[in-house]
Amino acid sequence: ETKRWVVEHTISQAWRIGRGVARARRENRVDNVAETIIDECGGPSAGKVLWKGKIVGVERMLRGGYAYGECLIEGADVRDHSDAVRGTTRGSPFQGTIKVPFKNENIAVLRLRDDGKQELQ
Repeated sequence: ETKRWVVEHTISQAWRIGRGVARARRENRVDNVAETIIDECGGPSAGKVLWKGKIVGVERMLRGGYAYGECLIEGADVRDHSDAVRGTTRGSPFQGTIKVPFKNENIAVLRLRDDGKQELQ
């Protein structure tokens, strides 16, 4: 019955993502859990890390059966996985704030600039 209704390969993909997160926790590598998830889902050709940070605000409303809103994420002072690969210790690329508008799902990632303008990431 499940085979009739489930999207092919999504159960095994969910299992691989969960395994990667569990390994990252066990090995105390939670700063790089996003990279672990990308590796489990097909590597750099499947996705990339846009931002790392802390959720500082969420607004949502229900309208016409849809959840609309936005999530604000402030950049965290973390080292990017690519820094570790290159062996550098440069400053974090995750500085500032981003906004993720959504309608049931994430629609876009917008970087909030100091001058008040938004730029698509």
